[in-house]
Amino acid sequence: MKGMLSSISKIVILEVETGCAVNWSETEDSIDQAALHSHSTKIHSTDASLIEQFKIMLRTELDISTKKITASLSKEIKEISKRTDTLEHRLDDTTTVLEGHETDIDSLRYQLQELQDNMEDIKFLEAFRSLIKNLESDITEFFSLLVPHLPTSKLEMDRVHRALGRPPQEAPVTIAKRRSFKPITAVLQQNNIKYRWAFPFRLHFLHQGKQYSTADLDEATALIQQLHLKQRSTASESPRERD
Repeated sequence: MKGMLSSISKIVILEVETGCAVNWSETEDSIDQAALHSHSTKIHSTDASLIEQFKIMLRTELDISTKKITASLSKEIKEISKRTDTLEHRLDDTTTVLEGHETDIDSLRYQLQELQDNMEDIKFLEAFRSLIKNLESDITEFFSLLVPHLPTSKLEMDRVHRALGRPPQEAPVTIAKRRSFKPITAVLQQNNIKYRWAFPFRLHFLHQGKQYSTADLDEATALIQQLHLKQRSTASESPRERD
């Protein structure tokens, strides 16, 4: 390229100095075209090399960015997995604690029921303990002090205290419990099954030669279903069922 420009400049200087026109020869044209073609080829080769280098750089940058993103995502996934494991362990611990609480609640409910039964038993015992014993001798002594001159053989009692009174009633708690068992006793009566109440509160009945006993309504309901005893028809209440 520099040689071509030098030739052109020399020709221009020659034309100016001599005042004569200089004709280009075919040889010079072919040389110039070859030089231009060679220069164009070099330019294309350089561009291709630059494009290839750019592609390599772009791939390198993409690989680096991909590795960084993958590493970041892997780290986040590991953290999320770790948190998930922690939550699962906490959930298992919470479930275990809740199951323990349910067991404790059932135990406390059973203990409370036992305490209520014991209190009911104590009330009955106190009622029996309040009965006056040896009433006849006490009254005799009282009248002997009140009327000392009256012979003992003349003292006669027409009625002993509470001898003709009403029988003692069950405690209100017992009555309420028996009323809550009304659907159970109704099924037993409709299936011609005899039952009886135990002290302080328990239902006993005999079915197919086997004795059954329960003091809990849910347990009694499950027992009735287990024995396949169903309520056949709505019958009128009997005095025993009202208890």
